[in-house]
Amino acid sequence: MGTRIAFPRKYDSKTISLLSIFLAMVFALEVYPVVGIIDIPIPGITFTIDWTGIPLILLFYFFGPFFSLIGVGVIGIAIGYRKPISAVFKVLAEFYKILGITVVWLVIRNREVSYGRRVLLYTIVASIFCAGGMFLSNIYLLQLLYGMPVDAAIVASTVLIPWNVLQSIINVASGSFLFKIVPDDLKRSFLWDDSMQQGELELDQE
Repeated sequence: MGTRIAFPRKYDSKTISLLSIFLAMVFALEVYPVVGIIDIPIPGITFTIDWTGIPLILLFYFFGPFFSLIGVGVIGIAIGYRKPISAVFKVLAEFYKILGITVVWLVIRNREVSYGRRVLLYTIVASIFCAGGMFLSNIYLLQLLYGMPVDAAIVASTVLIPWNVLQSIINVASGSFLFKIVPDDLKRSFLWDDSMQQGELELDQE
């Protein structure tokens, strides 16, 4: 039998309140995107750099992978009722990022890793998972949803790789910075994984 990994979760009233705030933030950023500020279109391609993935990173730090994926679902709902095809691409991109971060957490969860190194690993692996996952997904989806020839789909997917990497770096680095500046007392009240707090305390002492 395989080893079952349980992700710690909290359900007290304070946690639910903060979780609701983060999920509302995710929803609002997608429902009311401000072009040029929240959504920055990239000229020449159908791609925008946005900030909606940052609350998902905060959700991961405070509440873990389970609630981060709920946040991904909220993004899908917020976009889906207006642009269902765009929602498919967005949900997949955010899912791959959270998957990458979760894989890193599983590998280092029982090791002493400073907060700075943890953030670096999260950023690198999330970028790889997002860029690689979306490259393969785009090839299939562009053919399925837009009837694009396979060669054209491969070219279009390749063009998007650096932008998916950039988006991942922005999300993980920004979310990690915001988490870093949250007061320690607040972190201790909500953290689902004590190793995250320990890693940051080690960094503060350096």
